[in-house]
Amino acid sequence: MPLDIPPDTTTTGEEFFRTEGTYSGLGAPIPDRRIDRWILSEGPHIESYVELFDELCWRLLGVDLPLWRAALYAGTLHPLIRGIGARWLRDLRVVEDFRILHGSGATDEYLRSPIRATIERGTPFRRRLDAEIPEYPLLEKLRKAGAPICSTPISGRRPGGAFSPGRSAKVRANVSARWSW
Repeated sequence: MPLDIPPDTTTTGEEFFRTEGTYSGLGAPIPDRRIDRWILSEGPHIESYVELFDELCWRLLGVDLPLWRAALYAGTLHPLIRGIGARWLRDLRVVEDFRILHGSGATDEYLRSPIRATIERGTPFRRRLDAEIPEYPLLEKLRKAGAPICSTPISGRRPGGAFSPGRSAKVRANVSARWSW
């Protein structure tokens, strides 16, 4: 169910989204089923959350979780910056480090975003991308790029379809942890 959007009161999100850097990712799946052990033993020694997130995504891909793109976000108490994050893009093999500035919640990009329902209602969002979705411009971009499904807090792509019901349950159980640094 789409959220209400106030007419003619929104702006684009570009002025509130700032890319701090783009980094080369590891570039290959890491087949190690003990992701929890890796996070607890090696994770604290990785100095950059961007590097940690990149390796986490490649490890998830290495255990057959069909990630295509993923984002990590953490809110801040900064007077100008609403939050920090990283966006992982498998096909490009890069991770973007970004900042979201205060005021972004009133932008058209946010108000028409599928993540809004997750942030404001605390409910997962899942949508097949097999038809046009004019109410969510981001999903339309993802659909045109070849993604068959969008699911928050994670989106995935695999040949012939998206997450199976069993895989979705596994993702919700094992990957939906909240991160804070």
